[in-house]
Amino acid sequence: MCIRDRKKIDCCKIPGRYKAWILQHMMMPKLMWPLSIYNVPLTTVEWLQMKITAYLKKWLKLPKSFSSACFYSRTTKLRLPYSSLTEEFKAAKARNLVTFQESKDECIKNAGIVVDAGSKANTPAEVIEAKSRLRVQELVGVPNKGKEGLGMRKRQYYSTSSTKLKRDMIVKTVREKEEESRVVKMTGFPNQGANLRWEVPQRQLKHIDIVRASDDRLKFLLKSVYDVLPTPANKNRWFKTEEKCLLCGLDGTLAHILSGCKVALCQGRYKWRHDRVLKELAGAVQAKVAENANKTESRITRIQFVKEGQQNSMVNREEEHFNHLSATKDWKVTVDVGATLKIPTEICNTNLRPDLIIVSRQTKQIGIVELTVPNEDRIEVSGELKRLKYEQIAQEGRLNGWIVKIWAVEVGCRGFPAVSMSTFLKDIGYRGASKKKVIEKLSKVTEEASHSLWKASHYKEWGGKG
Repeated sequence: MCIRDRKKIDCCKIPGRYKAWILQHMMMPKLMWPLSIYNVPLTTVEWLQMKITAYLKKWLKLPKSFSSACFYSRTTKLRLPYSSLTEEFKAAKARNLVTFQESKDECIKNAGIVVDAGSKANTPAEVIEAKSRLRVQELVGVPNKGKEGLGMRKRQYYSTSSTKLKRDMIVKTVREKEEESRVVKMTGFPNQGANLRWEVPQRQLKHIDIVRASDDRLKFLLKSVYDVLPTPANKNRWFKTEEKCLLCGLDGTLAHILSGCKVALCQGRYKWRHDRVLKELAGAVQAKVAENANKTESRITRIQFVKEGQQNSMVNREEEHFNHLSATKDWKVTVDVGATLKIPTEICNTNLRPDLIIVSRQTKQIGIVELTVPNEDRIEVSGELKRLKYEQIAQEGRLNGWIVKIWAVEVGCRGFPAVSMSTFLKDIGYRGASKKKVIEKLSKVTEEASHSLWKASHYKEWGGKG
């Protein structure tokens, strides 16, 4: 049945991205039902998984060398919306076993129902190991994640949970174990596992993103993140050739082509990409400045303290959030695109040219924005260098009575905005869906520009349009 279904989907005259959606949302649920209720060996499920992965690679036009661990990982920097059949099978078997063992019906509990997944998969042992992990985690304690403070997230412990929550926690632990095995496998890949070390937030591709993207854009994104593009360095590894970068003659790795070639830098290729991203960012800043100038005065939300024994009265919570632009309405935005930007002499005398400045002469405030589009594994280093570069300007400006704010923002050359970009957008008033929309636009512009640079890397001449 599964083979016939895959062949039927493969014969459909629709784009491969749609075929992948059909497989995930229609074929996978249909296949999981018999795998859940019947004792199918794990070797058979792994064989099915191998066939499904092969079809997905074919439909998405990915090379056969693309690792399945990267394809189904949930912790990689580019998370794809496809589920691993092996993981779903193990989770379903663990859920069934726990349901039978902890059933309140004595007939079911004592019926001796066997949940068997073959000699390769020992479901009872996996459930016991999951319970042991949860007990150890309870002894160690549940740590905070990121910038969470005390009490921001409810702690859920296995011993005090309900039967349903215990079952869900066991299934989640089984899935985490599968993810750990994928991460261990990826760390052994020098190219496809390199993104685990990137200093950027995770980017999650949804089915709608894949369906709307063109084939060329989707292929470039996936192949560039996992470094399986036919670069000179990869060709040397695959075919034992001795190719070099066409422009400078050095080792032609993907990082070198996208952000490290000196000839491409001198020709203005990287500046062209930088200016495209800067224009998009400047548009977002100017839109927020205009919105701030047209807003009427509003009160800032204050915390309403309630005494013990009293009820909280309803208050108007439509007031705007405070941000860097709220202090005044005379902000002026200047962008270093097509013109020579200079910092006002009343602030300091310098030859440095930031990418964007926001000036308020009424309140004597200036915001300096420096954009960098580096390789993803150098984002933190690039941001620190930029901040140190403009620190002297900040000190001189403060001595002259100005309030100076410096933002060093980065977008990875493959389209991965750094945390600094999200922080900057939040500081100027973007929140929630509006901030997410701006970040998605910046990511798309950077990705398209890098795709153009990749195609232009096969030619020595540069026309400035990719």
